[in-house]
Parts: sequence; C-alpha cells; structure tokens
Amino acid sequence: MPRLLISLGTTWAVVPEAFHALPPGPQGFTAVHVLTTDSPAAEQPVAEVNAWFRARHPAMLLSITRVTGFADLLSEADHFRFEAVMYR
Repeated sequence: MPRLLISLGTTWAVVPEAFHALPPGPQGFTAVHVLTTDSPAAEQPVAEVNAWFRARHPAMLLSITRVTGFADLLSEADHFRFEAVMYR
C-alpha cells in the first residue's frame, strides 16, 4: 500500500505536484503524510494543502504533522534532526 511522505515548507503546491507526479499517482496512494515545521509561516501552506485535498480527493487519508521546536531549518544539524523525524 503506497503512501506519500513529503515535507512541506512555505510552497504548498509541492504536495499536490508530488501526489500527481510520483508513481503510483492519485489512484495508487493509500495515504498522504505531510511533515512540516511549527513556524507561523507554515500556517497558510498547511491550510492550503488541507483545503486542496478536501476539495479534490476527500476520501484520501491525509495527515499533517508539525514538528515542535523547528521554526526553520537553519543548519545542517537542523536538517538531520528534521530528517530523523521523517523516518520515525
């Protein structure tokens, strides 16, 4: 059962693009899991992704996780810590 795991910054359209462009595509994914920071700048992109899926793929299981303590990825160490969360 393929699931899309994707990180989200401030450009929300990357999530629908990946959903459509990556195999197996909209008919093949069983769920979409979005991971993002807890930055206030992520509020609007999170809302846009949620609205996009509710309008176009309402049956798709969508989860959005905001990682506490990560307002921005400013260093290589931040990147590796964020990546570790993705693999949990």
